[in-house]
Amino acid sequence: IKSAGTAFQRASDGQQKSGPYARNAGLMFFKLKQYPQAITYLERAMGNGVAEDPVVLALGDSYAKTNNYQRAAQLYATVAGAKENQATYWYNLGALRE
Repeated sequence: IKSAGTAFQRASDGQQKSGPYARNAGLMFFKLKQYPQAITYLERAMGNGVAEDPVVLALGDSYAKTNNYQRAAQLYATVAGAKENQATYWYNLGALRE
């Protein structure tokens, strides 16, 4: 994962307007539990029009893991309708609102 992710990271850094490269780099950092780096690339992906549910959820989880619960809750709320039957999503959202 890391070697492929590094390639996406370099591609995203070289082409900062490329949402797919940023998405792939961000998701790689998320899987490696490198949350601050994941935030950088997932925010870049969203800023370039890549706002798919997995990106938004990984970004929300990354913010939660770095103790930015307010931003995490904002992101989770944007995908609420799509996640009606996912218990983990609702648990995370409920825990952030307490």
